[in-house]
Amino acid sequence: MTVSATRPPMRPHRRPPIRPDVRPRLRPGRWRALAVALFLLLPLVAACSVNPATGRQSFTGCLSDADERKIGAEYHPQIVAEFGGEYEDPALKAYVNEMGQRLARQSDRPNVNYTFTVLDSPVINAFAVPGGYIYVTRGLVALAQNEAELAGVISHEIGHIAARHTNERYCQALLAQRGVFGLGAAAGSISLAQAAGMSAAR
Repeated sequence: MTVSATRPPMRPHRRPPIRPDVRPRLRPGRWRALAVALFLLLPLVAACSVNPATGRQSFTGCLSDADERKIGAEYHPQIVAEFGGEYEDPALKAYVNEMGQRLARQSDRPNVNYTFTVLDSPVINAFAVPGGYIYVTRGLVALAQNEAELAGVISHEIGHIAARHTNERYCQALLAQRGVFGLGAAAGSISLAQAAGMSAAR
């Protein structure tokens, strides 16, 4: 007896229609949370600007030049006190300042009001804070073999100011902070924001 291998025709499968009252939809509370998240992030997108040192787009628009100067002025006395005060050698102070101002005029942000300070500390260090405040320790000055080495260190710190590195890090941190808050809101819970340390608005 021969058995036919032909399968019986299959009936077409019809998906039951979705009734209008059971279509998936976002609850009103979630829409509001999503709107809040977008509202929080939009100012940071607008803060994206062209970095004068690199020519590339970066998040450096959160702080204005005045904001940077205010931050630097606030921290300046604390930094000086922490490193033992200013090194009271008028000739050395004038030498470092003259060199720094000359180099700053050649930077990508020559209009910043740069302040160069020699700290009375044997620690070998140099750093910059927002607003054009640049510091070198007497230990570093003593280590420099010649003017070119010291100029290289000071130019490096001027580069941080010109590229607005502190401003960029601040904006990135703020973006991450608001992004975490927005995600927490869109999920209908602030637990994610709390896990990121956002719950305590210190």
